[in-house]
Amino acid sequence: MGGILYISEVYTPQDVYVSPLPHPESLKRYGQTFVVFHSSYTSFYVRDLSRHLRIKAIFLTHVYDLERELPKALSMGYPLLLLPDPLLYDERAKYILKHWLRQNYGIKLVDLANLELKHPERIVHRVPKQKYLKTLKEVFAQPELERGRVYYVEE
Repeated sequence: MGGILYISEVYTPQDVYVSPLPHPESLKRYGQTFVVFHSSYTSFYVRDLSRHLRIKAIFLTHVYDLERELPKALSMGYPLLLLPDPLLYDERAKYILKHWLRQNYGIKLVDLANLELKHPERIVHRVPKQKYLKTLKEVFAQPELERGRVYYVEE
C-alpha cells in the first residue's frame, strides 16, 4: 500500500496525526472543488480537506458502491481526487475506474494514490518519502504537540 498508515483506525481522534498526504492548501492549484471517494480509513483526511476546499464526499462501504456512485460523481463535472484508500486498490475498483474514465477523458483526475490509470488529465501529486520521514521526526521532537491536529509535510 505504499507505506500509508491509516491512523484513524489505529488511534483515537485525540491523538496526533502526521499525514503522508499533501496539505489541502497545496491541492488548490488543481481546483477549489473536488469529488472524493472515501471509506472509514481516510475519513479523517476528508474532514480536514473540507475545512480548506469544497468537497463532494462520497462514502464507500464496499467496492460495488463505487460502481453505483462513479457515474453520478463524473456527471458533477468537478475534478476527481483519488485518495490512497484501501477500497480503491481493489482490482475490481481499478477496473471500474478505468472503464468510466475511458469514457470521460475530459475529467481532471488528481491521483494521490498513484494508481495505474492511463488518463490524459491525470495529475499525480506525491509527497517524497524522505520529506515525510523528516517531518515525522521533527513533529515528534516538539515538546508541545497539539493533540487532534493533522500535521502535514508541506506546512
